[in-house]
Amino acid sequence: MENNNIKKRVITGLILTFVFSLVLAAMIFWLQREDYGDAIEDVYKMLCNAFFVTGVIFAGFGLLLLIAMQGNFVGFQFMMKQAGQFLISPFIRHLKRLKYGEYKLEKEAEAAARNKDPRKWNSLIVGIVDLLISFIFLRLYYTI
Repeated sequence: MENNNIKKRVITGLILTFVFSLVLAAMIFWLQREDYGDAIEDVYKMLCNAFFVTGVIFAGFGLLLLIAMQGNFVGFQFMMKQAGQFLISPFIRHLKRLKYGEYKLEKEAEAAARNKDPRKWNSLIVGIVDLLISFIFLRLYYTI
């Protein structure tokens, strides 16, 4: 059951990025058709660019998500939370003073619970598939 949900999410992500890539390619084609023309190699180049952009965005987001789930951004999260509390403290008197050790243990426990969740690979898989589609269009562009 859980495996089917993962497949549905990956397929939904692929469909969404495919639609986004085609919309981006249509925008590129509409804005740059006077510069490049309507030849098939120009269409391949525009499709390659569109799928590459979406692939890099989703693969980069997936990698950042994996890094964040490992607990590597705990110090940054703590620093930002402390800065926010410092700015809000004149308006709210009773704020709990955070200690880094307690905050780190709490975030590591949350990360350990999330590491069991296989959905974290979804955006990375979708990004890699889009990059592969982009390389297919790049190959078609250079073979013509």
